[in-house]
Amino acid sequence: DLVASIIALFAVKAAAKPADDDHQYGHAKIENLSGTIEAILIFFAAAWIIWEAVSRLRIPEPVDSRLMVGVAMAAIVVNVLISLRLHEGSKQDLNVRSAYLHMVGDALSACGVLVAGIFTGLTGSFAADHSPAQRCGSWIRI
Repeated sequence: DLVASIIALFAVKAAAKPADDDHQYGHAKIENLSGTIEAILIFFAAAWIIWEAVSRLRIPEPVDSRLMVGVAMAAIVVNVLISLRLHEGSKQDLNVRSAYLHMVGDALSACGVLVAGIFTGLTGSFAADHSPAQRCGSWIRI
């Protein structure tokens, strides 16, 4: 996520530069390249998330539900704040829209982790640990 966000920020700043002798039509194409790189990174991240979820399904590992809940709550807050900041710019710029949707998706994924953490804490069962990861990974790949 951090790498994708840095790439998006770099692309937005680079695309805002005016045309020069070497780039007579400006630097806007960098946003296309950035979007492609971000999509590839997100695809591989989703594949890794699904791989880990299937591994935990086969061989369940104990999880700290308090840590799960705490990290999920922090992720929800951070992703919602970033989404609110990006929302206005997402209407005019495709790269900003991509970053905005990415943050909204991360917030939704964190909600799934939060529910799983609460379930794990209340029941002591690790059955819910892999479920949000599989759903999030599948949703990201779409």
